Amino acid sequence: MPTAGDPHAADAEAAARALAERLPGLPRIATDVECAPHGSLNLLAAAALWAGLDLPGHELRTDVLVLRARPAPRRPA
Repeated sequence: MPTAGDPHAADAEAAARALAERLPGLPRIATDVECAPHGSLNLLAAAALWAGLDLPGHELRTDVLVLRARPAPRRPA
């Protein structure tokens, strides 16, 4: 069911639903985007380092999970 409101809310709902559908596959959830043969830059790790958290340097290049999700079409009111 689409979320009432702006498109950002619908995007967030679609992302949450996509993750919820894949959670039973833990600890191995397949990513929808591969960076190979190039490496990825983990922006969450970069933000944590910038904020002063103590993380190992290799965390910047740790593969990230990317799930593709598409909001449900809006229904006419």
